[in-house]
Amino acid sequence: YGGGGCWDAETCNPDSKTYIYASTIEPNRHPDQLNGIFDLDHPENPVAGYSMVAIPVCTGDAYLGDRDATYTLETESGDKQTFTIHHRGQTNTMAVMDWILDNFESPREIFVTGSSAGGVGTPFYANFLARHYPSARVVGLGDDAGSWGITGTGGADPGQWGIPDVLQPHPGWEKFDDSLRVEHLYMTAARNTPNLRLYQFDHAHDEKQGFYLKLTGAEDTDVLRYLRANRQSIREQVPEFRSFIVGGFAHTVLLDKRFYNYQTDGHRLSDWVAAIVAGEPVTSVDCGDDCLRPGLVYNEEDLQIVERVIELLSAPDVWNQEDKGGNCPKKAKRYSLRCATVQAVRDVTGQTPGGLRNLPSAAWDVIYTATDRLEHRGRGDVVRWFNNHEDTKVEDVIALLEEVRDRIRKNLSNR
Repeated sequence: YGGGGCWDAETCNPDSKTYIYASTIEPNRHPDQLNGIFDLDHPENPVAGYSMVAIPVCTGDAYLGDRDATYTLETESGDKQTFTIHHRGQTNTMAVMDWILDNFESPREIFVTGSSAGGVGTPFYANFLARHYPSARVVGLGDDAGSWGITGTGGADPGQWGIPDVLQPHPGWEKFDDSLRVEHLYMTAARNTPNLRLYQFDHAHDEKQGFYLKLTGAEDTDVLRYLRANRQSIREQVPEFRSFIVGGFAHTVLLDKRFYNYQTDGHRLSDWVAAIVAGEPVTSVDCGDDCLRPGLVYNEEDLQIVERVIELLSAPDVWNQEDKGGNCPKKAKRYSLRCATVQAVRDVTGQTPGGLRNLPSAAWDVIYTATDRLEHRGRGDVVRWFNNHEDTKVEDVIALLEEVRDRIRKNLSNR
């Protein structure tokens, strides 16, 4: 899972604006509540038949720490407040590794993957399992963690987690003596493990990765530039390494419905991962010069959803120009663009989308088209911002929806 990371009093303090890690394991992060590779009923899930071990994190160290760190925070009154964070992610994860070794004698195939902070830890644990199961075919796939590299992490201090001392005792990691950088994790993991293949997926303008780059003192926050630089470094030493970059600003995909709805340059992400899982060769995929929005796969339901939104908002005096946020009521008399989209999803699919993870492609197209209208790249509440903008009229809302509808129609007719 994702869970962020922290390394000083500001980033580790829950009361700080830069508090950036998950300190608790929430019930809604249980696999039963998630989509993507945890949707075991999806006909295109490449790992639905696998035994699964899911590892949450609440230690602020990308699964790699083995230290307790005491941080001192100076309050506005001048008082000093100290608190301790137990950066014991590797301690916890190695307990899981021990359980795996005890319960799986000779697996044929092992698929190790992690999102965000989990993507940082993925190459190490994929390497660990590849060494312990030399007859198994092992895959490691990082999800939206590829920009953390030599040019973009100067302000972070993973030494608080015990890096590199924590990693060096493990075979093959004895010379891991630099700061924590994703490209070096991948290079080190690939050495002397012929049964291991490593991969990365990222969004070109991932807003969360951009936030981390800014927080660590990067000279700029161009995520795509860092992704391409890091991947070039990896390929120079690991020629068989492959990657996939999709357009857009979202963060992580493996636990989302979008896992089945993304494509770049004709390559569907779920098919690309399925080929990897099956041991088939794949090429690296890059969004090229068109990376502001992801390529989306649509179906007839997507067309029905956007047509239903148009129907709802075309009725007289139905559009609500003041979207105050929060949950959208069912069968309301007036709808903002956001709530009309939610209601249309309910009407067409019979289900209420539970947050961004479960939105269909039509709804994501509305989000990105609103982004285009506002020339605003960050996700946030962009649909609500567009809806509430002083210059937005109901005609503008309908025009946006008609653009989305026409794009979906064209996509479906070209199949």
